[in-house]
Amino acid sequence: MSARRITKLYALGARTGAKLWSYPTGGYTLSSPAVASGVVYVGSYDHNVYALNAHTGALIWKFCHGRHVFSSPTVANGVVYVGSWDKKCVCIECSYRCKLWAYRTRNAIESSSAVAEGVVYVGSTDNNVYALDASTGTKLWKYKTGYEVISSPAVANGVVYVGSWDGKLSALGARTGRKLWSYDIGNAISSSPVVREWDNLRVLGWR
Repeated sequence: MSARRITKLYALGARTGAKLWSYPTGGYTLSSPAVASGVVYVGSYDHNVYALNAHTGALIWKFCHGRHVFSSPTVANGVVYVGSWDKKCVCIECSYRCKLWAYRTRNAIESSSAVAEGVVYVGSTDNNVYALDASTGTKLWKYKTGYEVISSPAVANGVVYVGSWDGKLSALGARTGRKLWSYDIGNAISSSPVVREWDNLRVLGWR
């Protein structure tokens, strides 16, 4: 029998690269950590979202999402938004691990949420981009793409930018979900757009 593989989240000194601490999760960690108010939030293949002390790596709490968590947590206004293979985007209160709401899509959520002006924007492998009320989880609109949405949305100046496996980067009105334009790169988009403005020229890149 092969040994069980241990996966860890590491904190390293930014100037020296020295290990400050590590924390073992129960599965692969493909989620990127989010840090807010001295707490690190990260999802794991073991179905959990972890909240760790950013200085020591000590576990504060963990929340079982139900399925694998590839989505990276997004922290805003004292709550954590994170999706999972259980087809849900969940809103968790930061201090007490209390679930405030959950919105269910038709398929797994690997996209990470973007939060702006009281709205959560997230993609799903059910081919849709969703806009949800950040306080209640109520669906405000959805936009159907041609294929799965693993790309995480970026929001700037009232516009939501998001890629899809249909090969298109789409710009949507943040309030309405109406398509403003799309650009077909000819291949699936998994990475997330980044918006920058230089001298009134908007540049889109991919991470």
